[in-house]
Amino acid sequence: MKRVPEKYAELAAEQIISPELLNQIIQESIRTNAPIEDLLLAAGVPRHELLKALTGFYHLPFLEYDEGLLASSDVLALVDLEQLKKELWFPLLREGDEAHVIVSHPNDRKLCEHIKNRLRVGNLHLLVALPSDLIRLIENHQDVNPHFPPAAGRTPLARLRTWLADHRNLLAQHRTSLAKGRTGLAFVRTGVSFISIGLVLLRIFGVGYLIILEAALVALGLAMTVDGIRWYLP
Repeated sequence: MKRVPEKYAELAAEQIISPELLNQIIQESIRTNAPIEDLLLAAGVPRHELLKALTGFYHLPFLEYDEGLLASSDVLALVDLEQLKKELWFPLLREGDEAHVIVSHPNDRKLCEHIKNRLRVGNLHLLVALPSDLIRLIENHQDVNPHFPPAAGRTPLARLRTWLADHRNLLAQHRTSLAKGRTGLAFVRTGVSFISIGLVLLRIFGVGYLIILEAALVALGLAMTVDGIRWYLP
Protein backbone atom coordinates (compact mmCIF):
# COMPACT_ATOMS: atom_id res chain seq x y z
CA MET A 1 0.00 0.00 0.00
CA LYS A 2 2.99 2.34 0.36
CA ARG A 3 3.15 2.62 -3.39
CA VAL A 4 -0.37 3.98 -3.73
CA PRO A 5 0.23 7.51 -2.41
CA GLU A 6 3.35 7.77 -4.59
CA LYS A 7 1.38 6.69 -7.64
CA TYR A 8 -1.00 9.62 -7.24
CA ALA A 9 1.39 12.11 -5.65
CA GLU A 10 1.43 14.07 -8.92
CA LEU A 11 -2.30 14.75 -8.55
CA ALA A 12 -1.72 16.36 -5.17
CA ALA A 13 1.45 18.14 -6.30
CA GLU A 14 -0.44 19.81 -9.16
CA GLN A 15 -3.32 20.63 -6.80
CA ILE A 16 -5.77 18.54 -8.79
CA ILE A 17 -6.81 16.98 -5.50
CA SER A 18 -5.88 17.91 -1.96
CA PRO A 19 -3.57 15.58 0.00
CA GLU A 20 -6.24 15.26 2.69
CA LEU A 21 -8.90 14.13 0.22
CA LEU A 22 -6.42 11.80 -1.47
CA ASN A 23 -5.66 10.13 1.86
CA GLN A 24 -9.38 9.83 2.61
CA ILE A 25 -9.94 8.14 -0.74
CA ILE A 26 -7.05 5.76 -0.11
CA GLN A 27 -8.52 4.80 3.27
CA GLU A 28 -11.97 4.37 1.75
CA SER A 29 -10.49 2.12 -0.94
CA ILE A 30 -8.85 -0.03 1.74
CA ARG A 31 -12.08 -0.19 3.72
CA THR A 32 -14.47 -0.92 0.83
CA ASN A 33 -12.06 -2.71 -1.53
CA ALA A 34 -13.18 -0.33 -4.29
CA PRO A 35 -10.60 0.65 -6.93
CA ILE A 36 -8.88 3.91 -6.01
CA GLU A 37 -9.17 5.09 -9.60
CA ASP A 38 -12.96 4.82 -9.52
CA LEU A 39 -13.10 6.77 -6.27
CA LEU A 40 -10.82 9.46 -7.67
CA LEU A 41 -13.02 9.83 -10.75
CA ALA A 42 -16.08 10.04 -8.52
CA ALA A 43 -14.32 12.76 -6.52
CA GLY A 44 -13.98 14.87 -9.67
CA VAL A 45 -10.43 14.10 -10.79
CA PRO A 46 -10.34 14.50 -14.60
CA ARG A 47 -9.83 11.24 -16.45
CA HIS A 48 -6.91 12.57 -18.52
CA GLU A 49 -5.10 13.75 -15.38
CA LEU A 50 -5.57 10.36 -13.78
CA LEU A 51 -4.21 8.58 -16.85
CA LYS A 52 -1.31 11.02 -16.99
CA ALA A 53 -0.41 10.16 -13.39
CA LEU A 54 -0.59 6.43 -14.14
CA THR A 55 1.56 6.57 -17.25
CA GLY A 56 4.07 8.79 -15.44
CA PHE A 57 4.32 6.38 -12.53
CA TYR A 58 4.52 3.16 -14.54
CA HIS A 59 6.39 4.64 -17.54
CA LEU A 60 3.97 2.83 -19.83
CA PRO A 61 1.52 4.08 -22.45
CA PHE A 62 -2.10 4.20 -21.33
CA LEU A 63 -5.14 2.97 -23.17
CA GLU A 64 -8.72 4.17 -22.81
CA TYR A 65 -11.88 2.23 -23.47
CA ASP A 66 -12.75 1.99 -27.14
CA GLU A 67 -15.72 -0.03 -28.36
CA GLY A 68 -13.91 -0.77 -31.60
CA LEU A 69 -10.94 -2.35 -29.82
CA LEU A 70 -11.01 -6.11 -30.41
CA ALA A 71 -8.75 -8.88 -29.18
CA SER A 72 -7.72 -11.69 -31.51
CA SER A 73 -9.84 -14.81 -31.26
CA ASP A 74 -6.86 -17.12 -30.70
CA VAL A 75 -5.76 -15.26 -27.57
CA LEU A 76 -9.31 -15.12 -26.20
CA ALA A 77 -9.47 -18.91 -26.39
CA LEU A 78 -6.74 -19.07 -23.72
CA VAL A 79 -8.48 -17.01 -21.04
CA ASP A 80 -11.56 -16.92 -18.85
CA LEU A 81 -13.11 -13.49 -19.35
CA GLU A 82 -14.96 -13.58 -16.05
CA GLN A 83 -11.69 -14.26 -14.24
CA LEU A 84 -10.00 -11.40 -16.11
CA LYS A 85 -12.48 -8.96 -14.57
CA LYS A 86 -11.29 -10.03 -11.13
CA GLU A 87 -7.60 -9.93 -12.06
CA LEU A 88 -7.96 -6.70 -14.10
CA TRP A 89 -6.00 -7.54 -17.22
CA PHE A 90 -6.90 -8.21 -20.83
CA PRO A 91 -4.87 -9.69 -23.71
CA LEU A 92 -5.04 -7.95 -27.07
CA LEU A 93 -2.68 -9.89 -29.27
CA ARG A 94 -0.18 -12.73 -29.16
CA GLU A 95 2.68 -12.83 -31.65
CA GLY A 96 5.15 -15.66 -31.31
CA ASP A 97 6.67 -15.47 -27.83
CA GLU A 98 5.23 -12.00 -27.13
CA ALA A 99 1.84 -10.69 -26.10
CA HIS A 100 0.29 -7.24 -25.91
CA VAL A 101 -1.67 -6.94 -22.68
CA ILE A 102 -3.71 -4.22 -20.98
CA VAL A 103 -3.35 -4.30 -17.22
CA SER A 104 -4.39 -2.18 -14.27
CA HIS A 105 -1.39 -3.00 -12.05
CA PRO A 106 1.69 -3.45 -14.27
CA ASN A 107 4.09 -3.61 -11.31
CA ASP A 108 2.48 -6.76 -9.94
CA ARG A 109 5.21 -9.29 -10.77
CA LYS A 110 3.13 -12.24 -9.66
CA LEU A 111 0.31 -11.18 -11.96
CA CYS A 112 2.70 -10.69 -14.88
CA GLU A 113 4.10 -14.19 -14.42
CA HIS A 114 0.56 -15.54 -14.26
CA ILE A 115 -0.24 -13.73 -17.53
CA LYS A 116 2.83 -15.19 -19.23
CA ASN A 117 1.88 -18.69 -18.16
CA ARG A 118 -1.71 -18.23 -19.21
CA LEU A 119 -0.81 -16.86 -22.64
CA ARG A 120 2.20 -19.19 -23.04
CA VAL A 121 4.63 -16.40 -23.88
CA GLY A 122 7.95 -15.19 -22.53
CA ASN A 123 7.59 -11.43 -23.03
CA LEU A 124 4.80 -8.95 -22.36
CA HIS A 125 4.17 -5.54 -23.90
CA LEU A 126 2.05 -3.82 -21.29
CA LEU A 127 -0.38 -0.94 -21.50
CA VAL A 128 -1.97 0.58 -18.43
CA ALA A 129 -5.70 1.28 -18.15
CA LEU A 130 -8.24 2.27 -15.55
CA PRO A 131 -10.08 -0.64 -13.89
CA SER A 132 -13.45 0.64 -15.13
CA ASP A 133 -12.17 0.80 -18.71
CA LEU A 134 -10.73 -2.71 -18.43
CA ILE A 135 -14.00 -4.15 -17.16
CA ARG A 136 -15.99 -2.45 -19.93
CA LEU A 137 -13.56 -3.79 -22.51
CA ILE A 138 -13.77 -7.32 -21.12
CA GLU A 139 -17.56 -7.21 -20.94
CA ASN A 140 -17.70 -6.18 -24.59
CA HIS A 141 -15.94 -9.44 -25.42
CA GLN A 142 -18.00 -11.64 -23.14
CA ASP A 143 -20.54 -14.08 -24.50
CA VAL A 144 -24.01 -12.75 -25.06
CA ASN A 145 -25.30 -16.21 -24.17
CA PRO A 146 -23.67 -19.00 -22.14
CA HIS A 147 -21.30 -21.30 -24.04
CA PHE A 148 -21.22 -19.04 -27.09
CA PRO A 149 -17.82 -18.40 -28.71
CA PRO A 150 -15.98 -15.05 -28.29
CA ALA A 151 -17.23 -14.04 -31.73
CA ALA A 152 -20.67 -13.77 -30.12
CA GLY A 153 -19.47 -11.04 -27.76
CA ARG A 154 -21.14 -7.65 -27.72
CA THR A 155 -18.47 -5.80 -29.70
CA PRO A 156 -17.99 -8.41 -32.48
CA LEU A 157 -21.75 -8.65 -32.90
CA ALA A 158 -22.06 -4.86 -32.91
CA ARG A 159 -19.42 -4.59 -35.63
CA LEU A 160 -21.16 -7.30 -37.65
CA ARG A 161 -24.46 -5.47 -37.19
CA THR A 162 -22.86 -2.24 -38.41
CA TRP A 163 -21.40 -4.05 -41.43
CA LEU A 164 -24.79 -5.55 -42.27
CA ALA A 165 -26.45 -2.15 -41.80
CA ASP A 166 -23.98 -0.57 -44.24
CA HIS A 167 -24.71 -3.24 -46.82
CA ARG A 168 -28.43 -2.88 -46.20
CA ASN A 169 -28.12 0.85 -46.90
CA LEU A 170 -26.17 0.09 -50.08
CA LEU A 171 -28.82 -2.36 -51.25
CA ALA A 172 -31.53 0.16 -50.36
CA GLN A 173 -29.80 2.72 -52.56
CA HIS A 174 -29.73 0.22 -55.42
CA ARG A 175 -33.39 -0.56 -54.83
CA THR A 176 -34.24 3.15 -54.91
CA SER A 177 -32.25 3.58 -58.12
CA LEU A 178 -34.05 0.63 -59.74
CA ALA A 179 -37.43 1.94 -58.59
CA LYS A 180 -36.59 5.33 -60.07
CA GLY A 181 -35.63 3.68 -63.36
CA ARG A 182 -38.84 1.65 -63.35
CA THR A 183 -40.86 4.82 -62.79
CA GLY A 184 -38.97 6.49 -65.63
CA LEU A 185 -39.76 3.61 -67.98
CA ALA A 186 -43.43 3.83 -67.00
CA PHE A 187 -43.40 7.54 -67.88
CA VAL A 188 -41.75 6.78 -71.23
CA ARG A 189 -44.25 4.03 -71.97
CA THR A 190 -47.20 6.26 -71.10
CA GLY A 191 -45.72 9.15 -73.08
CA VAL A 192 -45.24 7.00 -76.18
CA SER A 193 -48.82 5.78 -75.80
CA PHE A 194 -50.14 9.36 -75.67
CA ILE A 195 -48.07 10.32 -78.72
CA SER A 196 -49.33 7.26 -80.59
CA ILE A 197 -52.96 8.01 -79.71
CA GLY A 198 -52.56 11.64 -80.77
CA LEU A 199 -50.99 10.68 -84.11
CA VAL A 200 -53.63 8.02 -84.77
CA LEU A 201 -56.42 10.55 -84.13
CA LEU A 202 -54.66 13.02 -86.39
CA ARG A 203 -54.36 10.39 -89.13
CA ILE A 204 -58.02 9.38 -88.84
CA PHE A 205 -59.70 12.76 -88.38
CA GLY A 206 -57.07 15.05 -89.83
CA VAL A 207 -56.89 18.71 -88.90
CA GLY A 208 -60.30 19.52 -87.51
CA TYR A 209 -62.21 20.07 -84.32
CA LEU A 210 -60.09 17.39 -82.55
CA ILE A 211 -56.80 19.12 -83.31
CA ILE A 212 -56.63 20.62 -79.81
CA LEU A 213 -57.02 17.18 -78.22
CA GLU A 214 -54.56 15.64 -80.68
CA ALA A 215 -51.97 18.35 -80.04
CA ALA A 216 -52.45 18.07 -76.28
CA LEU A 217 -51.93 14.30 -76.38
CA VAL A 218 -48.78 14.60 -78.49
CA ALA A 219 -47.38 17.43 -76.33
CA LEU A 220 -48.16 15.61 -73.09
CA GLY A 221 -46.67 12.42 -74.50
CA LEU A 222 -43.46 14.20 -75.48
CA ALA A 223 -43.18 15.80 -72.04
CA MET A 224 -43.72 12.49 -70.27
CA THR A 225 -41.23 10.71 -72.54
CA VAL A 226 -38.52 13.31 -71.93
CA ASP A 227 -39.21 13.33 -68.18
CA GLY A 228 -39.21 9.52 -68.10
CA ILE A 229 -35.82 9.38 -69.83
CA ARG A 230 -34.44 11.83 -67.25
CA TRP A 231 -35.75 9.60 -64.44
CA TYR A 232 -34.37 6.47 -66.07
CA LEU A 233 -30.84 7.73 -66.67
CA PRO A 234 -28.56 7.45 -63.57
